[in-house]
Amino acid sequence: KYRTVRLDHFKFLSGSEDMIKRMKAKGLEVVIITNGHHEVQRQKLVACDAEELFGANIIVGGEEVLKGEQEKPHPSIFQKACALAKCTCGEAIHVGDSLKTDIQGGINAKLAGTIWINASKEELPSGAPAPTFIVEKVTEVEKI
Repeated sequence: KYRTVRLDHFKFLSGSEDMIKRMKAKGLEVVIITNGHHEVQRQKLVACDAEELFGANIIVGGEEVLKGEQEKPHPSIFQKACALAKCTCGEAIHVGDSLKTDIQGGINAKLAGTIWINASKEELPSGAPAPTFIVEKVTEVEKI
């Protein structure tokens, strides 16, 4: 029951779907990269209807591991995302909430930039990977 109830409430942050649609209308390609167990992540992606927004541009790290590949922060998963988006790593920006996997991964892949979603408004820890930009909500990304 917990899983069902949890997934019933698993939705994109208000305003993010419209933001993604506007970005795509401007010709930007968007890709989801998510780490974690493939079954759990796929259930979440179905619950929020991610395929409607992202189509085939969804990479689940747990599925990559099953194929002998790597999850974030390894550069190969970011390179795969860039191939889906038809761009080079030097043209891509990664948005994420984890300094260890998202921001460090973007740096490892030599992306054009990284955006850290810092919802808790915490100070950037000493020695942590430095994001190019910091926002509190994913919907602020569009302003950058």
